[in-house]
Amino acid sequence: MKLIKKRVKLSQFFGVIVFSYYLLGASFWSLNNAVLGGALFFIGTVMVAVGVLGRVWCLSYIGGNKRNMVIQHGPYSLCRNPLYLFSLIGAIGIGLATKTFIFPLIIFVFFVVYYPFVIRKEEAELKLKFGTEFENFMKKIPSRIIPSFRNYAGLERTEINLNSFRKGISDLIFFIIPIGIFPFIETLHAIGLMPFFYYIY
Repeated sequence: MKLIKKRVKLSQFFGVIVFSYYLLGASFWSLNNAVLGGALFFIGTVMVAVGVLGRVWCLSYIGGNKRNMVIQHGPYSLCRNPLYLFSLIGAIGIGLATKTFIFPLIIFVFFVVYYPFVIRKEEAELKLKFGTEFENFMKKIPSRIIPSFRNYAGLERTEINLNSFRKGISDLIFFIIPIGIFPFIETLHAIGLMPFFYYIY
């Protein structure tokens, strides 16, 4: 639990810093190349949708069960950490929705530098808790985050802890809200009601 709290707080702190940098600047491509800016926003929105739907898919399998059993079906038969995979897709989508290249790059670098450490720590805890069962899962699904359909196994039904599922669903707001906020801020920049101090590429 301490690791989860640290991960959430660090990710939120990182998000605040990046958003503050975004507020003080303006997308160069949005103001100087409407076609490229629009394409970046569209691709970003699609990626956010994929990330959100993917997280819901993961939650439908893992909701409240992560600490009680080794989940090996649905998205967890694609890779061992699909929730992080879809979070990364959604986060990069948010970066692209700013109509810049630098933000998705920063988000990707942050993930690559920090989250492998988090995943290793979590897997070490799960290995201690579930022993051979989790080790067999690691052998069956060797990839931590890169998906493969080779071992895909779905379920017709599964039990969900509704409290955990609702908590997971409520977290999706952090992926959805920026898609509405960014165009609003861009409009304020364009009409001069919100000054900006630099271009962001």
